[in-house]
Amino acid sequence: MFALVDANSFYASCERVFRPELAGRPVVVLSNNDGCIVARSKEAKALGIEMGVPFFEARTLLRRHHVAVFSSNYTLYDDMSRRVQDVLRPMAEEMEVYSIDESFLSWSAALPWREVGEQILRRVRTWTGLPVGVGIGPTKMLAKLANHLAKRGKGATGVHVIDDERSATAALEAVELINLWGVSTGLIRRLARLGIATPLELRAADPHLVRRHLGVVGQRMVYELRGEPCLALETQMPDKQNICCSRSFGQVTHDPAALREAVATFAAQAAMKMRRQDLATGRIGVFIQTDRHAPVEQYAASWAVRLTAPTNDSRLICKCAAWCLQNVYQARHQYKKAGVMLFDLCRRHHAQHSLFEDHDHDRVNRLMMTMDAINRAQGRGTIRLASSSPFGLNPCRTWHLRSEHRSPRYTTRWDELPIVSASPS
Repeated sequence: MFALVDANSFYASCERVFRPELAGRPVVVLSNNDGCIVARSKEAKALGIEMGVPFFEARTLLRRHHVAVFSSNYTLYDDMSRRVQDVLRPMAEEMEVYSIDESFLSWSAALPWREVGEQILRRVRTWTGLPVGVGIGPTKMLAKLANHLAKRGKGATGVHVIDDERSATAALEAVELINLWGVSTGLIRRLARLGIATPLELRAADPHLVRRHLGVVGQRMVYELRGEPCLALETQMPDKQNICCSRSFGQVTHDPAALREAVATFAAQAAMKMRRQDLATGRIGVFIQTDRHAPVEQYAASWAVRLTAPTNDSRLICKCAAWCLQNVYQARHQYKKAGVMLFDLCRRHHAQHSLFEDHDHDRVNRLMMTMDAINRAQGRGTIRLASSSPFGLNPCRTWHLRSEHRSPRYTTRWDELPIVSASPS
């Protein structure tokens, strides 16, 4: 059996954990640079606030209904996601982290499934403060459907179990094709040409006919809806082919010093992400571009450099990124975005080095691991390269994200811990 555990309105719920007075009040979260609405609580959805609507267009509606508005606080959301994963991992035999707010669990033994789901729901809420929905079924696709019904079905209680033919049929009767995992509007049109208009008709379809017209993905859907698992848990994250760290600036800038600092910061962040998977890069690229939406002369360019041997050394990566920037920078333009790409990734211990190198790669790796360990323990940016910014400690820089409504990073920054005042009764 599989379970899908999905946090309800994850970004908005993370904000409510540390602001209990927001319970029952509509909450929205904005995208980078406070551009548009990317997350809404159920109360905000009930007001008719659409996903993706620009913030400036919705401002009047938000004020009228006293909606709490937050800038994206990805540091907080990432840490809360890890806390939920730590709660879930001991509760199942295997776990797959599917996204920042979703995880699949699996068991091979027979258990009282509704009790299992209710225990997951209670424990996550008690230990992290986050509300979740739990869907349980014999395949990943049916578990995903059960999760949908756990949160949006008639009489939803937060837990829904599909464990036999009757419950599977009832679940499929309660939804449309678009509610099934992996079914898009384009796929619905293709299914219609095969005479398939409902989930039950898809389950009853000839798997070989479906494969001829929709490929193996469509055939797997048929089997999964019948309760025959075709999708195993992906418990090991696949190695990345490349890593990108980029950002749209809060303000346009033509200052080469600001661009160098931004690129160095992105390069350091990308290198840190790479080291988490014990990888090394063989090629480094940088891109910059003007504001695509502004009535100005447009310019976008990129440059890459190939290394003689793969590395995970932030110092060398930042040095190469600065050289790439120098080759694409033109002073006459105002830049809105920049980014760093790490290509040709390989396992660090598989990297092929030159016989004529004088680098002590083990020593370099120990240095980088020590720097990462200190930053994890003491806060991001505690130790950094002089060419990079202190990871958001100085938001006055023009290239930093605009985040006028950001909440404190309660769980990862000592200087942003909640302060509690108590007076004698």
